[in-house]
Amino acid sequence: MQIILYENKDNKNNRDLNIYDFPEKKIITYKNQKTDTLRVCLNVNCPLYLKSKKLYVYTYKKDCPYCSSKTLTINRIRVKPTPLYFKLINKIEKTGDLNYLNHVSFPKMIRGEEDKGLKLVRKKMKNHDKATCFFVSARNDFSYFFIDKNKSFNIEEIEAASLKGSNFEYYISPKLLIKHNNIIPEAIYTEENVCFTSSIYSLLHHDSYELKFLCSIFNSILIQFYCTYAINNQKNTTINLNQYMIRHIPIVNVDNQIKVKLAKKVDKITHLFQENFNKSYEGARQLLKEIDDIIFTSYSISDDEKQVIITDMKNRIKHFENIYR
Repeated sequence: MQIILYENKDNKNNRDLNIYDFPEKKIITYKNQKTDTLRVCLNVNCPLYLKSKKLYVYTYKKDCPYCSSKTLTINRIRVKPTPLYFKLINKIEKTGDLNYLNHVSFPKMIRGEEDKGLKLVRKKMKNHDKATCFFVSARNDFSYFFIDKNKSFNIEEIEAASLKGSNFEYYISPKLLIKHNNIIPEAIYTEENVCFTSSIYSLLHHDSYELKFLCSIFNSILIQFYCTYAINNQKNTTINLNQYMIRHIPIVNVDNQIKVKLAKKVDKITHLFQENFNKSYEGARQLLKEIDDIIFTSYSISDDEKQVIITDMKNRIKHFENIYR
């Protein structure tokens, strides 16, 4: 439990904001109640403004870099990070691009089937992998770089208008699947026909290397750390990522050579996990560490900071315990 006490701020006697893990463990102090320096652009004519999905430009500048309008302060109060973790998540945000996954550059992103569409799929589903489209659930069939394909159906037997998209494109196109029934994203790039529940997003893009690069970023220990402490503002509470949160994950801008290098490693890991149905980490462990190292370097994370992140996350998430045992 965290308790925050508010009071009127007196300019002559500024008070610090202290965050405690009840009853007595002090977590962090915000000096003079300065909790955040991030700003937002709410100009309705901004090219990245999309009110229906709560998508706006996030920036540390007083003028929006996309429309030059004046920006407003956000003042997020994070109650989980220690001073060191707070410094780290600020560094990740400022090194990355909080607007990288904007709806203009990546317009095609949608949740999987629900309600009537899901019922239609379930009626056609069979317990084999001989049909034209696999079906996966987030809870049982999906984890880092891996989907377990136990059930399938013939997607052509369902009218395209009954499912998401216009012509099955989110299921039959090359795509990045993002599991979001937790605060941490788990992702896989696949070119197979795969339909899925609403706890999974499908992101389309014309460049497969771009999607594989994003797969490496989402699954990295660095971004898992960021989501755990920067987005989830609760303790012992599960918060599911939504499209708004995913689109504002700070993605670092790297040159094409690094993207291709990460994409090729993602291909190798995905192949290894699909070939080993028990998802053995033997053989994949070194590749996963190499991906993390490239991403640590891209975000300018020092060796000491890297060790802090690894120590925390391997004690928190089984996947990273298996990698950094």
